[in-house]
Amino acid sequence: MNSFNSGEGFLAIISSRRVLSPIVVSFDELNISGIDEKEDEMVDRFIDVQKELGYRKNAIPRHYPFEISTNSLTFTGILDDKNYVYIFLLLATRSNMNVYRQLGGVDGTLVFEELCQIALAKFFGPNSQSFLFGTSIQGTFESKVQNLITRAGIGRRLENRGNNIAIQKDDGIDIVAYLDFHDKRDSKLVAFGQCKTGVYWRDSIKKLDPESFVDNWLLDSPAFKPIKVVMISDVLTAQNNLRKDLIDSKALFFTRFRIMEYLPEVIESEVIIKIKRWVDGRLSNFSLS
Repeated sequence: MNSFNSGEGFLAIISSRRVLSPIVVSFDELNISGIDEKEDEMVDRFIDVQKELGYRKNAIPRHYPFEISTNSLTFTGILDDKNYVYIFLLLATRSNMNVYRQLGGVDGTLVFEELCQIALAKFFGPNSQSFLFGTSIQGTFESKVQNLITRAGIGRRLENRGNNIAIQKDDGIDIVAYLDFHDKRDSKLVAFGQCKTGVYWRDSIKKLDPESFVDNWLLDSPAFKPIKVVMISDVLTAQNNLRKDLIDSKALFFTRFRIMEYLPEVIESEVIIKIKRWVDGRLSNFSLS
């Protein structure tokens, strides 16, 4: 499949042979790396592919922009905002984001953080608060920590307890979410989230360590330590060691489909506009390099 068309009525049909070659490696719709396998192994893997695609369709039945049949995968077009979001997450996984980060005047990795913030806020419920913390927000690291203390009501004040140096001006945190109480006192649910596009995120997510963060930068460690949240545009399957990834992360884990599951019916128009611009820019020069 060489290109997409976002207009209604566009159909791209891929035979089982072409479905099998892209997906058996990573179970992603647009990974077009070829493989060379024996016929019996191909059949076994195709069964796994069909199961995985069926799971994906069932996970977001109204917004999955592919139709699955016995021997083909059909791209049904980008017909609504959620289709755009899914294609955005798919492309942000399979594209080289060093090359394609900036498209249509939009930074794809920063838009991904905005999308994750929306999903995380909905996950924690209507009484939750969330805000961006990472490199997408202007300001010094110290000002970001002070904003965290003021808004989330933890730590009392900024205190660099060991002459620490922040990593990339965010120390691994991209999003902060919390559930407060009317008394505004300590012992509340606070989450530090990290967002990663692409497929090489396993080492990167280790940079986020909520316990070390509060010990390094807050005068008082919270009575209830913040939890770690990892949000990726990628997917996890049994074939790429799902359980090991989840255990090793020591985090509340959001994959592409979990993010989609917790997006509101109507997404903020500013975010959707940026997603559309990035996706349209990516599809206009489509390749997976």
